[in-house]
Amino acid sequence: MAILLYTYTDWQAKIVPMLKVAVQEHGQEVFWIGRRSAGINSAMIRGVPRGNPFAKMTDFEGDGSLPTLDDPVSFERSFLAPYMYQMNRYAKGYGSRGHKMKYFHEYRDHFFLTARKFKRLLLEKEIKTVIFFNMPHTGDDFLLYRVAESIGIDTFMFMVSPFKDRFFSTKSIEAFGKLNGEFNRNSSVENEWEILTREAKDTVQSYMFGVRRNDDWKIREVFSAVAALLRRYPGFILEPKLIGKNVFEVMRLGRSLSKSRKTRREMLSGHRTKQLLDWLRGLERDATNLPEKFVYFPLHFQPELSTVPQGGIFGDQALAIEMLSAALPSDVSIAVKENPKQGAFHRESTFGARLKQLRNVVVLHPSMSNEILEDKCLGVAVVTGTAGWEAVRDRRPCICFGNAWYRDCPGVHEFHEGLDLQTVIDNPPTQDTNEAFLRKAMSRSHKGVVYEFYLKSDAPEFEQANFQALTDTFVKLAFGEELTTFQPG
Repeated sequence: MAILLYTYTDWQAKIVPMLKVAVQEHGQEVFWIGRRSAGINSAMIRGVPRGNPFAKMTDFEGDGSLPTLDDPVSFERSFLAPYMYQMNRYAKGYGSRGHKMKYFHEYRDHFFLTARKFKRLLLEKEIKTVIFFNMPHTGDDFLLYRVAESIGIDTFMFMVSPFKDRFFSTKSIEAFGKLNGEFNRNSSVENEWEILTREAKDTVQSYMFGVRRNDDWKIREVFSAVAALLRRYPGFILEPKLIGKNVFEVMRLGRSLSKSRKTRREMLSGHRTKQLLDWLRGLERDATNLPEKFVYFPLHFQPELSTVPQGGIFGDQALAIEMLSAALPSDVSIAVKENPKQGAFHRESTFGARLKQLRNVVVLHPSMSNEILEDKCLGVAVVTGTAGWEAVRDRRPCICFGNAWYRDCPGVHEFHEGLDLQTVIDNPPTQDTNEAFLRKAMSRSHKGVVYEFYLKSDAPEFEQANFQALTDTFVKLAFGEELTTFQPG
């Protein structure tokens, strides 16, 4: 019997030796798959590092021993689309070490081969539990999770929380955000309301770190934007009347992303860069043109796990907007605001065309003030985003399409066909319900930091204590001594 750990960063992998010792005390082994690895080919699994026991099992196809899936038809129907979506972010032309898969049948073949490889590994190593250091969202890890789930192996995934030095746990993507009603830990929380809300607010701000909004541009930013355009879309010089606007958009994107290399990557190249610039120039910037009555829908940055897989079918944000458009009264519009970090990927002309076909939708430029939109809107609609929590915190009605961590909070209305907008407006969050929810959520969270970006100290003794706290929680969860933060209702 063994536990399989899936990590996403080198920092997370530091826990492996400590976890091995703790699990061996229970008479089990620990196997480990790390996200950092070589690229894709048909005979290996991404994520198997050198020295891993799985490394010597990379060549699967010569012996004809891969087991078939128990219900391959249902497995494909349920999971092929999100798998392809996740793998697209690593495709050549976008991913830094992009794979060369291009056609539907290539993705489908790799989907089944990888799933069968994981099934063989899970069965041969007698894996009892699979632990993910994040919600599976990068393709192969998603298949590992779904294969383990399909053959009855326990899975756990850990996500950052809005509380200092604490994290959330769940056994499934679909359960995320549904607070565990059977929780037996002492639920008293000493933190004052102001501390809880400040911690939640700080987490939201840190996620948007790098999005600067002042208009004091520096000469080096101008030169950097021009250089990026010359490299990615030299044809921009043939449109002299648009040069200034195009340079401005690249500078704004650069500020949002904070790194010039990432900015160039998000711009893509050629006609796709032109499509992005055309899209941005055509967005509404004047707040005086806002509809009289509207629901505010801030778009998520894509690709990110907050939409796929966390948003489920509504990882397709255009679909969420289409369904909301059909559900609203005829005199209510949707104000869709583009994400300030969004690049050309996912903003091909077809995305804009879908939104333009909706009579009650206006799409806003990223520079539009959030404060104005939040003050004027009837409510906020999101897939899972932090803007939804900001609405809840400010006691505004919120419509949630996906599996957000706050979706159990009173005043958050999960979207469904037949949703009545007036009911949403008449039942906003209150400070009392917000406070009760935050205290309940914090009492079900666990001590520790699971992603280094949220470390409050880089002191070695803090890191060691943090990994010890994580190890203790991982072992307790794996052996049924502690409950997860979330579970299906």
